[in-house]
Amino acid sequence: MDSVFAFTDLPVRVLMTFGLTGLLVSLTLGAVVLSARLAGLFDVPGYAATILVVLFFGGINALGLGVVGSYAWRGYENTKRRPLAVAARELRYTGIHHTAVLQGRQR
Repeated sequence: MDSVFAFTDLPVRVLMTFGLTGLLVSLTLGAVVLSARLAGLFDVPGYAATILVVLFFGGINALGLGVVGSYAWRGYENTKRRPLAVAARELRYTGIHHTAVLQGRQR
């Protein structure tokens, strides 16, 4: 699993997208269930409240996990100690005569 999570934050972004989508779907379905309850389309006591709570908090939970995961990913990226730049060539001066020694790949 390390090879999946070492190079991309895609799983975290997918979780955050699912959380936001789930929250929007729960709000939409919540409006449908609430309007159906007010219209008297079902008479099961507690059904509307249970559905509303489960959908809403499920979406909030997934969205929160995505946000926390994105902060954890940023911290993980900062602890890798990767260089900000990679030098293509390095000039090093040795001795009194200032002769340049070219290291690395020449073009």
